[in-house]
Amino acid sequence: MIPNAVVKEVDEMMEGLEATRSPKLAQAQAIHKLSKALPLKLQQFLLYGAIEGETLVFYFYHPAVLMEFERDKESILARMRTIYKEEGMSPSLILFRRISAKSKPRAPKKESVEEKHHERAEGTFEIKCNDPTLAAKFRQIREHIRREKEG
Repeated sequence: MIPNAVVKEVDEMMEGLEATRSPKLAQAQAIHKLSKALPLKLQQFLLYGAIEGETLVFYFYHPAVLMEFERDKESILARMRTIYKEEGMSPSLILFRRISAKSKPRAPKKESVEEKHHERAEGTFEIKCNDPTLAAKFRQIREHIRREKEG
């Protein structure tokens, strides 16, 4: 169990960090909190949010979500106003007059490029086994390697 003095000290350090955080970080955290106003079906397609002029723009990776966003825009705004008040956000932290949505498709996944193995075998090995069936298998392997090397 952690002593109360240590917990208190950590809390004080966190408050100090909170006071010295950058405005960009504070704005990004505020946008993240406001994104919780989006319905769950939209949140799963959300890439990020950004302030562009006086507009809070949400970027989604699927274009069909834009229609859902436009349809629910008024209820989203109402939920954002509630979050804005509950969190005590100030206009100096984040200020926007409109919200909008844009589509930004995800970059396609890069397919892993398999490096071809450079075969070093020449097929010039001696067969020193006494068993005739095993020797025949080794001859087949040797011939296979030679054919692969030629063509």
